Amino acid sequence: MDSYDEWNPHLPHVSGDLREGESIEITVDRIGERRQTMTVRVSTVEPVKRLQWIGTVGSKWVFEGRHTFDLYSLDEGRTRLINHERVSGFLTPFVLSDEPQRDYDRMNHALKERAERRT
Repeated sequence: MDSYDEWNPHLPHVSGDLREGESIEITVDRIGERRQTMTVRVSTVEPVKRLQWIGTVGSKWVFEGRHTFDLYSLDEGRTRLINHERVSGFLTPFVLSDEPQRDYDRMNHALKERAERRT
């Protein structure tokens, strides 16, 4: 996690222990908005398969975001990343950026470039 700022424009800082049930601190950088730091709880860690964390504002009825990174092994040593978030709660329209997929795509592209440079 120490090198997030070297390649990840959307989550430039993540700190904490990536173990199920633990809290980690993330910094989110959305295009056109100010950076936001929040604490989320790691809900799933399946090495080389899945990482998921859950962030809430108040309770899950107010706002809950479940961010998931799924990895799928492909042929020729390649990997597919599915990076997605499911959000709910009545504050959802006020918490999300206008184009959340744009920020995820920016992160995915930066990760792809880093992986390709390392091979």
